[in-house]
Amino acid sequence: MRKSAKPGGWQATIHHPSNQQTNKTMKILMMILVSVTLASMKQVFAPGSGREACWNAEDPNPHETGKIGRVAEVYFPNFHLLAKKGGASGRCALCGATDEPLGPCIDKGYPGERVTVQHLGATPGTMTVVASKAIGEDVRVYTAAGGKVTDVAAAGSYLVGKSVTAAGGNNDALEIVPCFPVEQA
Repeated sequence: MRKSAKPGGWQATIHHPSNQQTNKTMKILMMILVSVTLASMKQVFAPGSGREACWNAEDPNPHETGKIGRVAEVYFPNFHLLAKKGGASGRCALCGATDEPLGPCIDKGYPGERVTVQHLGATPGTMTVVASKAIGEDVRVYTAAGGKVTDVAAAGSYLVGKSVTAAGGNNDALEIVPCFPVEQA
């Protein structure tokens, strides 16, 4: 027994082996949790991770990766839908079949939210876009309605790149080698 911190009180201290083991186990679990959290944060925010922290933050300038944060004017219901320039500076909207695309929006977003757009011709490497129909591998892709792409060149549509992978149908993700948008006659 030992004297308690309270005046005039005695407190029995029991050293039970199972309590000590539980405390040790809890400390180990906490260390593992902290280590995993720090490792995942390092992976997400590491230089070269492919993701600039644009959402809800100020843009770096210049944009070394071609990914630029913009404010969505409309709802972007899926990842990788093509965006076009919005009605005001720093804004974007869903690209239509005959709109000049900026590039795929890599976020889902509601009007007024900040989203990240991978600009065509400025982003190194391949990009993911959304198909409007079944599209084969190694074919040219063009703008389609709803921010999607198609393999059919229509008058006024824009060439956005060449497919690397095939898409099975509407709303399937498709990897492309991008190019600067080229309007079709």
